[in-house]
Amino acid sequence: MKLDKQVWLLLFVLAITGCDEESENAKPTMEKYAMLEIVSGNNQTGVTGQFLKDSIIIKVTPKNSSIRADRFYVRTKMTKGNGYVEQFYYNNATFASTNGKIRTRWSLGCDQNEQKFTFYLYNIDSCMYAQIPAPVCTPVDSITFSAKASTPAGWNRSCGIIDPDYYNTNFKTFGGQVYAVSRGALYKMVRQDAAWWEKITSVPVNDVAYFDFNSAGKMFIVSENQGVFTSTDLENWTSIRNGLLDPRDPIGLLVEDSVVYVSYYFDGLYRLRSESTFWKKLLINGTYIDRYEFLARHPNGTLYTTDSWNTIWESKNSGDSWSNTGIEWKYKNYHVEDFKIHPSGQIYIGANDATLSILDPATYTGDMFSYYQYNASMQTINNITFREDGVYYLVNFTPNPGIYSSAHGYQKYDIGFNEKFSRFVFDSQGRVLVMKWDGVYYKKE
Repeated sequence: MKLDKQVWLLLFVLAITGCDEESENAKPTMEKYAMLEIVSGNNQTGVTGQFLKDSIIIKVTPKNSSIRADRFYVRTKMTKGNGYVEQFYYNNATFASTNGKIRTRWSLGCDQNEQKFTFYLYNIDSCMYAQIPAPVCTPVDSITFSAKASTPAGWNRSCGIIDPDYYNTNFKTFGGQVYAVSRGALYKMVRQDAAWWEKITSVPVNDVAYFDFNSAGKMFIVSENQGVFTSTDLENWTSIRNGLLDPRDPIGLLVEDSVVYVSYYFDGLYRLRSESTFWKKLLINGTYIDRYEFLARHPNGTLYTTDSWNTIWESKNSGDSWSNTGIEWKYKNYHVEDFKIHPSGQIYIGANDATLSILDPATYTGDMFSYYQYNASMQTINNITFREDGVYYLVNFTPNPGIYSSAHGYQKYDIGFNEKFSRFVFDSQGRVLVMKWDGVYYKKE
């Protein structure tokens, strides 16, 4: 049977009516569709960067009793504010339960006092949420939630870095700006007063492990699997991979103006000179597959790194040849957890058993500070940070963990944050930011 052109046109129009742009005022147009209603959670007040006290609950009610509620799903869109709705952050589609209800939580943003987000309702039979490429469908219905946010004095969670990597999030400062990498994404802090983080979306990979700048502001990022990329404007990126044999699982990066070093767990150490686009493989003691970490340059030009056997190596010619420093075991105490060189030339080693060593580079001997207290856990020191008033470092897993400092007699620097945290950084105002399991926290005076 043949269909005339008018019938074909009608069928085509019916087929595409579910694929228009979302509308906040969408209303059902067919009997099989459903309505959204607010059950609870609207018009709350809360704190920026934190979840609202009460859950957000909505209900899907099909207009046709023969259609099950779980044939409908919702998506969300922030319409005012930079917060997020919990289970919609990674997978922005959630199906209704058999009773039609959907429960979630709303974490308020940090940019506005009045905040809103909208639920959009779709029917699985007319808009397949998992279809590739994803369709842009007209929602069956929509409802909007509102809330008011404020920021009290004291410690607050910043916005932008969601579900952080507690142990592997790293911070760096450059040009008065704080940057961070967490779960493969690169961020910069764009609001000093609220520690509001913005994801740098131009980055060509989603598995950034390390990053740093040279003095001119050129950024280098190291991917978990795809080599090294550079950018002078954080918009346009260039891949530099030639010479890297097995660029998986990076464990070290040192960026200087004339040379860059990168180290890999399975493939050892490489060097890139500024005038080259080819990475040269470096051998240490005839070995190229060891795990070389904590690359650091001394003011006198000596280059340092550590290996998996806890040996600290030095090079007087930027990596062409290496020798064992012979630094005594007691200064490294089972395993080096951090290795930094002060602008004055003193060497700082954070190690197991919560040991901090400060060595003279001429003799590789010096002072030791131990914060070990028996509690049947491995205790470490890392996050060594130099400031004008002294050195700051993080003591981990002891009965009294936290930031310690030479400015406080090598005792604890009490910042008034009473929960565990894995990293800290100072911003351009001298304010300390800390990484807790659920995000970055800052203190509002």
